[in-house]
Amino acid sequence: MNKELLEDEGSRNPMSLDELRERLVRFVDDEGWSVELFTVAGEIVGYITYRYEANVVSPDGRSLHLRQFYIARHHRRRGLGAAAIALFKRTRLNSGERIHLDVLESNPYGKAFWRRVGFVPYATVMEGSA
Repeated sequence: MNKELLEDEGSRNPMSLDELRERLVRFVDDEGWSVELFTVAGEIVGYITYRYEANVVSPDGRSLHLRQFYIARHHRRRGLGAAAIALFKRTRLNSGERIHLDVLESNPYGKAFWRRVGFVPYATVMEGSA
């Protein structure tokens, strides 16, 4: 699913499936990320990768960094993504906590999804090369 996410969002990440698996293990074991699966009738339909991070401007001093969110291609356009995010917020956020995430400019569908579920742009990350 992570490989499909990279393809769908137009990422430049060239990692192979084996490299992505190794990275996921490192995320969880060494970097403190949590991974949760979304299921419908026993079938995995998506996943989310996140961790809590320090945030000095939040009332409780932390926010949630959502790194990856994916709903399988053949399960899209059924409201599962919005339902998964609503469930995630209810079960993983305390009152007043904020979620931050990055959406690639090459991913207009992702941007539209996040707007539909209540997220708004806060900052723009820019890059250049030599």
